[in-house]
Amino acid sequence: MADKVKASNPNQLGELIAKYMKDYADDVEDALEESMTEIGKEAVKDLKKTSPQKTGKYRRGWKVEWTKKRFGYEGKVYNSKRGQLTHLLEFGHPLVRNGRVVGNVKAQPHIAPVDDWINDELPRRFEQKLKQK
Repeated sequence: MADKVKASNPNQLGELIAKYMKDYADDVEDALEESMTEIGKEAVKDLKKTSPQKTGKYRRGWKVEWTKKRFGYEGKVYNSKRGQLTHLLEFGHPLVRNGRVVGNVKAQPHIAPVDDWINDELPRRFEQKLKQK
């Protein structure tokens, strides 16, 4: 529980409340940044582990980028080396040779499980970090 605070006038009370609210907002922002950084690194690690490997360039190309927006943060996990392959590998595609479809390439879902894990784990990790502050 918070410490007892005495204020001799209403202005002091307002200043104290404002100080405590700013401290809490800073704690929330720190907890969110820490959680997002950890989750992003783990997501990239998992994608590097589970991605299909032919030459290895696609597997090694995973990166994470966080940008601070006006009302929060935006995270992006992307493949910097072979980004054009992500959709084709994740969902499969027709195999075309000499302008004719000769078969289908089987889907290799490796992004969706990591995306689901991020959506489940980030709120849990954020709440945990916030309780520690």
